[in-house]
Amino acid sequence: MNTALGSTSKTPAHAHASGARRPVVVILTDIDFWQQTYGSHARIILTLKAIEEHCDLKVFCFRSVGQNVKAAFKALGLQAELVSYKVYEKTAPAVPVGRGGHRELRSFYKHSWVAAAADYLERTRPDFVLIEYIDRSYLLDAVPEGTMTILDTHDVMSHRAMAFQHYGRSVRLQFSAAQEAEILRMYDSILAISQADCETFKTRLGMRNVIYAPHTVLLAERTVRERDGRRLIFTGSDAEANVIGLLWFLDQVWPMLEDHFVLDVVGKVSNAVAEAPKNVNLHGRVDSLDAYYEAADIAINPVFVGGGIKIKTLDAMRYGVPCVTTAEGARGLEDAVGKGLFLVGSRGEFVQTMLDLAVQPDVRRRAEIDAQTYVATRHAPEVAFRDLIMFLKNA
Repeated sequence: MNTALGSTSKTPAHAHASGARRPVVVILTDIDFWQQTYGSHARIILTLKAIEEHCDLKVFCFRSVGQNVKAAFKALGLQAELVSYKVYEKTAPAVPVGRGGHRELRSFYKHSWVAAAADYLERTRPDFVLIEYIDRSYLLDAVPEGTMTILDTHDVMSHRAMAFQHYGRSVRLQFSAAQEAEILRMYDSILAISQADCETFKTRLGMRNVIYAPHTVLLAERTVRERDGRRLIFTGSDAEANVIGLLWFLDQVWPMLEDHFVLDVVGKVSNAVAEAPKNVNLHGRVDSLDAYYEAADIAINPVFVGGGIKIKTLDAMRYGVPCVTTAEGARGLEDAVGKGLFLVGSRGEFVQTMLDLAVQPDVRRRAEIDAQTYVATRHAPEVAFRDLIMFLKNA
């Protein structure tokens, strides 16, 4: 199948001279990203959009693809072909277990998925296969010889596991750094969502062919008007990191702020709050965050565990809303501190920073401008995916 990470001897299945034709890329995923529920869904959607501008893109999905899924997929504005594994599952010949049978992947291994993907890829013969999430790396057994492989990591899973363990929590993927490195070396290249992850992959895990492909966002319009600095916002899914952070904030910080601010909690993370405290509005999942961010004066992201890049922090900045967060909430965005991002290290610092910002409209306005400037220069699509597109065109 595929050579080790960093090999330069491989030629893509479709040899392509510069300008002769667009590379063919197949995404293998079981993620229902068209639901747009999690930050990772947004990450996948924007990655696909960037790729299809320069490549012929096909999404091979390990889900049923009915009319509702097709409609949701089309609504994203994607032009890629969406194919369900169900079309190939029943007739695809079995595939022998290869490197995808790595001991850390055996509990995830789905033979029918590998067989269906192998049948499709043999017919398609793409130049590149991109796999979403490390636990689906067993799908490497489906990739034909000569096709280059890429993993979209989203996170350093061994780091994530340690971070959760520090707070007495467990995660589904319990890879050690050595185990994670073994799997990553199966790929020709891996995508890192943040500079912090990029450095970890290179220095701690010894990876060579790492492509920095940060999450990308589009700027939203921010109305310039007089604001009283009293309206806060926290957005998020019901992922455990969000729940832990929100409940800590409501228990440890909010009692000292509740007489001065109103907090809008938006997203499924609202379900974790049994009863809304004073001046807290629980909105649940909404179709659009636009109106909530437009109303907000300050965003908060009080998370302590996780990894990757905090998409909700970046979202606040793209809306031009100053964001107060922890070191974990700023992970991958460290260079934005002081540019619309305010870093706090304790309950007391959280309280004082919020109170200070509320009475400093000039500071908030400067932060609004700095946040959007940062996003435009570091996380615009043409900047964020530049290295990935160059790799796809030139590998």
